[in-house]
Amino acid sequence: DLEGLIARLPDIHEGAGKWIKTFEEETMGKLLAVGDIKALLAKILGGTKIDEVLKASDLERAVDFCYMDGTVFDSYRPVVWQTLRAEYPTRVDPKALKGDHLGEIESPIIYIQKQLKRWKQETEGNPEGDPLMATLFRNAIVDAMPQPVKSKLEDVVGLYSKTHKEFCDQVVHAVEQYRRNEQKLKNQEKELQKKLTQLQLEELINKNKKKIQATVKRDDAEQMTVVNAASASPSAVQLTHAPAVQMTPPARILPNAFQTPTPIIHIHAQPPGVMQNGRRMVQVNPTHKGGPGEFPEECWKCGQWGHSRRRCPLGSWTQPVGKGRGGWRRPLQGPPQGSTYSTVNHWGGSKQGY
Repeated sequence: DLEGLIARLPDIHEGAGKWIKTFEEETMGKLLAVGDIKALLAKILGGTKIDEVLKASDLERAVDFCYMDGTVFDSYRPVVWQTLRAEYPTRVDPKALKGDHLGEIESPIIYIQKQLKRWKQETEGNPEGDPLMATLFRNAIVDAMPQPVKSKLEDVVGLYSKTHKEFCDQVVHAVEQYRRNEQKLKNQEKELQKKLTQLQLEELINKNKKKIQATVKRDDAEQMTVVNAASASPSAVQLTHAPAVQMTPPARILPNAFQTPTPIIHIHAQPPGVMQNGRRMVQVNPTHKGGPGEFPEECWKCGQWGHSRRRCPLGSWTQPVGKGRGGWRRPLQGPPQGSTYSTVNHWGGSKQGY
C-alpha cells in the first residue's frame, strides 16, 4: 500500500534522517526493488528531484529506462540514503530537543547519558563533536535541572567550554548538594511538625484536666454547702418539708366555787446542822416536847424548829405568821382568811380542818 506508507512517513523536508528511520521501520523484513523506491520518491519529491537523486547515487541508467526496476534495492541503499541526507539535512529545533525535567530521585549522570543518546538519534550526529551543538545540548541539560541547581550552574565560569566529563561532574555536584539541602529542610519541617503536634496534644490534655478539676471542685463545693447547711441548722432543714402547725393558746379557765383549788407549796431551806451517816442533823430545840426517837420538825405555823403544828404555842392555824414549812416534806398552806372553800389534803382527800 504505497499511499498508506506515504501517509505514515514524516516530512522529508524536516530532515532525511527521520524520514529514513521511519521508512526502515515500516519496511523491515520486506524485499524492495529499485522500481519501488523510484515510485515512492516520485510521489514525495516529484519527477525532476527524483532524477537528481538517482544521478547522484550512480543510478543514471534507472532515470530514463525501466530495465533496472526489478533490481534489488539493498545494494544501492547506502548510496541513496547518503544522497537524501545531503539534500535534506536534519533541522535542529532546540526547543523540540529539550527533554523532560530531572526526576526527584533520578541519577543526574544517567539523565545526561539518556539525553545525549536522544540527541544523537535526532541530529544523526554527536552533539559533543560540534561546538555549536555542544552548547545547545548543555544549555538544554541546564534548563532541565531544578531552579536552585540551574541558578548555581549558571554562575559557574566557563561551564559550556569545559570537557564533557567536567561538565557532567559540575552537574552531579550541584544536584547532590541541592538534594542534601532539601532533605535537611524536610527533616526540620517534620521535626517542627512533630513538636507542634505534641504541643497541641499537651494543650488539649491540660484543658481536659482543668475541666475535670473544675467539675470536681464544683461538685465538692455543692456537697460542702449541703453538709454545712445541714450541720448548721438541722431543724431548719427538716422543717423545710414539714407542714406548718398553728399553735392555739389554751383557753383561760375561770375559778368557781365548786372547783377544788390547787394547793400552794412552800419550799424552805434546811437549818444549819451537821452531816452524820449521810443525813443532816439539826440542833434540837430544848423546849421540844416530842417523844423519844421523834425527829425534830419545823412548825408549819410559826416556822420554828423543835415542835410540830399540833404543839405550836401560837394556837389556831387560821392565823399563820410563819413562812411555811420546808425540809423533808412539803406541807400545804392553809386557806387564806375569808375564803369560802375548804382546804385540800392530798393524802386524805377533801376535809374540813386538819
